[in-house]
Amino acid sequence: MISFGAVVTTMIATSGDEAFVMFALFPRQAIILNVILLFVGILAGYITDKFYNPKGILKEISGQNLILHEEPDCKCFQKDKFWSNIFHPSLYRLSITIGIISLITGLATGVLSGKADIWIKITLMFSFSFALFIVITVPDHFLKKHIWDHIVKIHLSRIFLCVFGILLVMHFLTLYLNVDDWISNNMFIVLLIAVLIGIIPESGPHLVFVTLFAAGTIPFSILLASSISQDGHGMLRISINNNKIRIQSLSVLEGIP
Repeated sequence: MISFGAVVTTMIATSGDEAFVMFALFPRQAIILNVILLFVGILAGYITDKFYNPKGILKEISGQNLILHEEPDCKCFQKDKFWSNIFHPSLYRLSITIGIISLITGLATGVLSGKADIWIKITLMFSFSFALFIVITVPDHFLKKHIWDHIVKIHLSRIFLCVFGILLVMHFLTLYLNVDDWISNNMFIVLLIAVLIGIIPESGPHLVFVTLFAAGTIPFSILLASSISQDGHGMLRISINNNKIRIQSLSVLEGIP
């Protein structure tokens, strides 16, 4: 349905779970990074389609059927159920709503925002308000399967544990080793490590370089190189069985542009 270059473009332009962290820690640089990734991805995809056309592989996998999620009715805004969602919420809807309202309250009172710039406060307030609107209006199926089971139970805990673990490791490393001096004196090696780690088909390891950039330890160029090479959950998983290539999973759309 799409060209191989389109897959390459998607792999480069997407950022995975660490996009949330980047926009939280350094939103301005995150915007610049994503704009650069957009143009690099389009250029790489165009060049790929010009010089590479994997007809042999496409013939092998064309007969594979992708498993699609089928839901007969999953409208994200139904007027007739709006008031019912508010006055008779499910446990999942009530829990997430209380959490978002707590964030909005903390932001409005300054407990969570502190001395942050006004544009950051406005952006967060808009984001939390929009999230609250989504939680209130979506049907129970969408709320449970996609928001609670996927975002809250999987991504939220994963992002927290990854960031906390990386910060903890970096804290102890800086106590016993002069990490900043080693990195500044071996920048090319750090660049190679960042690109190689980016090949790992998971977005978690990339958070190391996001954290290092936020701390001012590595330059923007290394973060960019790491972002280009890493693919998040969209990496193709290929198995070879009896000289035939089968696609086991293709979740390109899970990445966050």
